[in-house]
Amino acid sequence: MKDIKSNVEHSVSKQPVRRIKQRGVTAIEAIAVIFVGVVTLAVAAAVIDRLFSNADVSEETSNINSLALSTKGLKTVSGYGPANTNLVPQLVTTKGIPQNMTVTGGIIYNTWGGVVTVVSNGPNFDIGYGGVPQDACVTLAAKVNKGAFSTVRVNSATGVTGEYTSQQASSDCSDPLTNSVSWTSKR
Repeated sequence: MKDIKSNVEHSVSKQPVRRIKQRGVTAIEAIAVIFVGVVTLAVAAAVIDRLFSNADVSEETSNINSLALSTKGLKTVSGYGPANTNLVPQLVTTKGIPQNMTVTGGIIYNTWGGVVTVVSNGPNFDIGYGGVPQDACVTLAAKVNKGAFSTVRVNSATGVTGEYTSQQASSDCSDPLTNSVSWTSKR
């Protein structure tokens, strides 16, 4: 048994040792690593952009509901004043504009830099949002209409009373960057 063990050890030690030379990273390997890094960064940027977009829509949904509630506080026995009365000055005076919205020279701006209007139509009021990107337009039009508003209108499409579906909003929110959405309050 000792003989076999010694023969195995001897045969193992007689085999030549192969040494691998280190040559560094080849140009193709470096390009592959850079490509994987760029793709990873692009995916991360898209995810972060989508997260910020969702946050903007959530913030503006809250702002619209807050504006509606504040505007309802302006109602008198005869309504909100004569048709086409700009209610923004009254909202500024009564501090009825959400603090995270920008107001410059008596004009309200949304997250996307679009003008926000609040206008009396007599017994009701309209809240208008300009400069709304397409993805946000679809979400706002379909989501905000539920509850405090009777009618929603996107761009030049006919106003919809009742349920405004995402499918309809996808069709009406046709501009990639500058859609307008307006909501008419319930009585």
